[in-house]
Amino acid sequence: MYDYALNLLLTIVVLAQTITPVYTPPVVIDQQIALPPIQTPVIAPQQATEPVAVEVEPVTEPIKKECSCVMYIRSKGIPMPRLIDAKNFDITLNSPPFKGGLVKMKYGEVYHLAYVESISADGINISEQNYSKDPTCPVTYRKLDFSDPTILGFARSGYPME
Repeated sequence: MYDYALNLLLTIVVLAQTITPVYTPPVVIDQQIALPPIQTPVIAPQQATEPVAVEVEPVTEPIKKECSCVMYIRSKGIPMPRLIDAKNFDITLNSPPFKGGLVKMKYGEVYHLAYVESISADGINISEQNYSKDPTCPVTYRKLDFSDPTILGFARSGYPME
């Protein structure tokens, strides 16, 4: 055991000596280096500091912004799956409405989502946005009757309930 420890220690010492870098002082050559003469700048300092006027064409088109019920639901902080529209939004049918949740409706062939602001004895107060190219994206508020035939169902969030 003693021989093994001594051999190991000796190996470490030998390796440490071979790895230790050797300092070599830099070689200094006593020689003058000829530098090229300093050239004057192409642009005079007065010209370099003057501002340059650039013509910018005015924007004639308004910024395009589209509104939709799904974008409104996202703006209320409710996570919604990407690339989903109201038609393809999977919702639990026959669940009760929740304040801060969603309501899915169908008007003819058009599907719609709205945000449940509150629930009262006489109905469900919702806020909503409709599909529009109006850049102001107006929000409307209304009350739905509990027996409204357009209501398809409710959800707590933008993801299907389990």
